[in-house]
Amino acid sequence: MTDRPSGNFRVTEVRARVSDVFHRDSPREAGIALYDNTGFIRSATFSYAILALPHDAATALVNRLGYSPTPLNDPEIGDPGTTTHPGFAVLPGLLLSTQPQEDAINARAVTAMSMLHMTRSSKIFSTITNFHASEPSVTQFEGAPISAVISDCGLAATYLVPSPTDPNNFRSFLVSYTWDDDSTKLENSFAQWPQNISPPGPATMFDAMLSRAYRQNPETPDDPTTKWWLYTALAKSATSDRVSWDWSTYITAGGFKLDMTGDTHQSNLCFRYHTHAQYNNRKHPEMPPLDSRVFLASCSCSHLGGWLEGAFMSAVNAVAGIVVSLNQGRVGALNAEAQKLFTTLTPVIPMN
Repeated sequence: MTDRPSGNFRVTEVRARVSDVFHRDSPREAGIALYDNTGFIRSATFSYAILALPHDAATALVNRLGYSPTPLNDPEIGDPGTTTHPGFAVLPGLLLSTQPQEDAINARAVTAMSMLHMTRSSKIFSTITNFHASEPSVTQFEGAPISAVISDCGLAATYLVPSPTDPNNFRSFLVSYTWDDDSTKLENSFAQWPQNISPPGPATMFDAMLSRAYRQNPETPDDPTTKWWLYTALAKSATSDRVSWDWSTYITAGGFKLDMTGDTHQSNLCFRYHTHAQYNNRKHPEMPPLDSRVFLASCSCSHLGGWLEGAFMSAVNAVAGIVVSLNQGRVGALNAEAQKLFTTLTPVIPMN
């Protein structure tokens, strides 16, 4: 991202595999080491960079903590604290201090990113007719069939919503949305399936879902012929239209960030990282401002559970951080509502 003299931004898109993110010093810029389309590692510098990545990917890019306070003489990727771009001094990608003797302080940001806890998350989908989704066996609530269930049977969350392709006849059936331990229990079944679990393959996965919902209707506990309506609906879902997806099995970004005991400090540091744009070194007031040029935007950078709320909030934070940095760290450059991003955790958008 490059700032124009007028103060507006021009975003430069670079499509490449990124190796490292660092700071160039004198002049201070965001540096990116990347592989070009020939496989050669080269460096590019920008006024600012936003790391809009899952936290595990971002950690790999910013974990070079050391300094090279003098111009480099052709370092190699892999050298501690350096990156390929001879001729200028290198500072860490995530800055909390500009003092070479304070590497441990800069390590805190990288540690916080690497310690965020990504959960497993799994979903299993099917299709059901509107007729079967509203049969008398399906419990009614306020005059309509129940369409969402949070259960303790191992399915975790189940939803029936109008089909986007044929809402008059079918409903999309999110049979099971599980996370963490409940998804881990499904590992054996997931390992037996590709993404699409429709026949003619074995029915292990869906049979597991049926088994989890197989119980007596609590309204007729003495009648062995009645089953819980959710089991009945599951048994009537279309056998030719079943799909499963596990974010961990298929080696993508994982499910979502969920704080474990003691993780609040790490999450809060990542969520509030943009506030370092207003940094003034109170310990060393004679030193210049931090002048960080790299900001974090990730669904995991949230003081809440990380998903859409983290993605939106951290993106807003990163942009606000750049605006403050461009204005020499003055939070007063933002309007009154945007200043709350630096001064409070008060929601900026009114909530009902």
